Amino acid sequence: MGTVNASFTGTTAASSTAADPIDVTCASHPFSTGNVVLFTAFDEMTALNGSYYNVESLDANSLGLRGVGPALTPIDGTVSPYGTAETTGGVASLGLSSVLRVPAQDEVVTVTLTGTWVATLALEREKAKGSDVWTEVKRWTANTAYTFITQRENTAYRLRLVAYTSGTITAVLADAARAVPLSDVLVTDEDGVTITGTLSVSGASTLTGAVASGALTSTGAIADGAASTLTTGAQIGNLTLADGSITDSGGAISFGDESLTTTGALASGAHTQTALNITTLNIGAVNGSEVVAVENGDGIYHSTVLTCTAAVIDMADDAAQGQYGGTKIYDFPVGHIAILGCTCDGDFTAVETWLDTWAGDMCLGTAAPTDAQSTEAGEDNIQQLTATGTASALVAAIDASVQVAAVLTESGARWFNGTDTAVDLFLNMITDDDDGNTNTTGAMLFTGTITVNWVYLGTIAA
Repeated sequence: MGTVNASFTGTTAASSTAADPIDVTCASHPFSTGNVVLFTAFDEMTALNGSYYNVESLDANSLGLRGVGPALTPIDGTVSPYGTAETTGGVASLGLSSVLRVPAQDEVVTVTLTGTWVATLALEREKAKGSDVWTEVKRWTANTAYTFITQRENTAYRLRLVAYTSGTITAVLADAARAVPLSDVLVTDEDGVTITGTLSVSGASTLTGAVASGALTSTGAIADGAASTLTTGAQIGNLTLADGSITDSGGAISFGDESLTTTGALASGAHTQTALNITTLNIGAVNGSEVVAVENGDGIYHSTVLTCTAAVIDMADDAAQGQYGGTKIYDFPVGHIAILGCTCDGDFTAVETWLDTWAGDMCLGTAAPTDAQSTEAGEDNIQQLTATGTASALVAAIDASVQVAAVLTESGARWFNGTDTAVDLFLNMITDDDDGNTNTTGAMLFTGTITVNWVYLGTIAA
């Protein structure tokens, strides 16, 4: 059983010589010959920063830098990368603790760090006895009392100061015999551990490295901190992960409300669809903030749902005929468009001074009306003129079922050439003439839903 005590603290290094060897002035330094020291914060001899050197205590106020290794060759400060003396000073800190060699497997090793400090300290393990090759086990930036169980005999451990800013770390590295030896249970946070059988974990586990696993069983939560490699056929509950497939013994896999994206082909047998497909291919654009579009379809066949909230139709007066107006609510994409049919469901509300019981007609077309007389070309060529009925308290409802403006044929009467200029969709309104409609330049507000079913034919010649 053994204990290593170390005090990691910074000491001001006032200067260093660009001589052979380099001497560092360090007033009342705590170091002994053979200590490994970490140097930081040098402004001129910057090659020293972040480097570890064996030092020789020349006297109470100066250190000689020696190489790291059996030869301990003095460091020549006259050559690259050194070459410049330090006059403004830096910081010298103990870089390595003494080595704790743990003779037996299954021993308890404890790392205790106390003090007020800003730094990073690491625990290292020698990979093989006498190799002087070290691997990091764990690092800390705050006080800790950390315990682990050794997995091998005759293993060496040490503490290394990775980075230093301020303060003093009082460190204790100690080992003790384990009261109950490990037999079938493995407790470790070291790397390079190979398990040839089944690893069963009875509590929560955190995996901070990649896990290449055969059978891994846990009755608690496993938090995987890195990418893990599982063999084909690995199971998670009823789910089986295999090369090229994900299957579930229950016959169904649910992705909830997640969006799934693939750049490859999607092959399917029978499937149940609970909602229309949303498309972003060959779609149009709404006009105005009062209109929101949902584009259902596949890029060729479309069902565009336009939700209007107080969409404004500015009305003009046609003397002795009535009032009229139209507003563009949508632009179809550039190309030939074939209209299959449409519906309109909502309310028209007259604004300003109108009869409470006004009456009128609405339609959908590729142009706005120019008078309140019979509709002209383009004004009702998408949905025919439909009566709203008599208004009540200035509000008239419209419930137009599936309608088209002409008989469905493959002639030019059923498709629109928007190859050069995109086809517009106007919501149009014509009211009956009445002397009670005293404000002849008022407006109509439409709130409701318009659904247009159409086909994108592409940008072909007319």
